[in-house]
Amino acid sequence: MSNERIPLKATIRTVKGKQVKNLRIANQLPAVIYGKDQESQLITLDQLEFSKVIEQTGETGLIEVDIGKAKIPCIVRDQQVSPVKNHVLHVDFFAVDLKEKIEADIPLIFIGQSAAVVDEDGTLIEVKSEIHVEALPTDLVHEIEVDISSLKTFEDALTIADIKVPAGITILDSSEDTIAKVEPPRSEEELAALEEKPAETEAEAIEKVESETKEGTAETPAEAEAKKSEDKSE
Repeated sequence: MSNERIPLKATIRTVKGKQVKNLRIANQLPAVIYGKDQESQLITLDQLEFSKVIEQTGETGLIEVDIGKAKIPCIVRDQQVSPVKNHVLHVDFFAVDLKEKIEADIPLIFIGQSAAVVDEDGTLIEVKSEIHVEALPTDLVHEIEVDISSLKTFEDALTIADIKVPAGITILDSSEDTIAKVEPPRSEEELAALEEKPAETEAEAIEKVESETKEGTAETPAEAEAKKSEDKSE
């Protein structure tokens, strides 16, 4: 299945640091492009245009970033999102070689109806929301649909082995990993216990997100090099 390249216009960015906030006020989005054979390049995007493109491609669809005479095939490697306003603050693009396989995470979209949910009042538990794959950039897809109609009882489960992927995509996760199941309805005692549990405050939620962001990922050499081009105060 061919992955169409969606064009996205960009301009070279010289603004860094605290001045970047002025770009955002003007509905411009700071970004960076880097890759194996791509020198790190600071760019600016139109916020609305990027929103339209990412809606079509997700983080695994091919985007052709147009910087004047240069047209660079990329995928979105990372989006920094405000934990308060939930809008994108910065985008990292990874320049790809169309003839070289890459690893990526493709979102799972669960479709259909489960008898255990509809008839038994169970709750669908999406154990995995994405799968880790390897493919040529042109073979990657925006998302993969998974039919949950086989979940007829609380003992049934869907695993990686049940996923049908397009030709050219290899799943790197274990075939035995569970991706979805249905849990029976909670008892009145369990529901009462949940109501007594204090709700997480907004400040605690933001602190948790920031902590996980700092601890959760290790930078690759290319990513580290790209970050050096950005002012830390940005």
